[in-house]
Amino acid sequence: MLPALSLLAAMPALGGAERAAEVYAERLSQRVLAYEGVMQKDKTIAQAHLAEARVRLRARTSSTTRCSGSSATAT
Repeated sequence: MLPALSLLAAMPALGGAERAAEVYAERLSQRVLAYEGVMQKDKTIAQAHLAEARVRLRARTSSTTRCSGSSATAT
């Protein structure tokens, strides 16, 4: 029972993190960097940060889904 509750408690945090990554991606596509005059989406470091965040979210989401599926079948 306890593992299921901890997974349930983690879901809102994962959802919030996914939304934060979406907002960052939207802002990235619109923002022009001061003093450089280039779009932030054209900077490789910004793309790397976004990619790392998405990979981490995907890994956590899949591990949470996998754990919740195994705990549901175990009960």
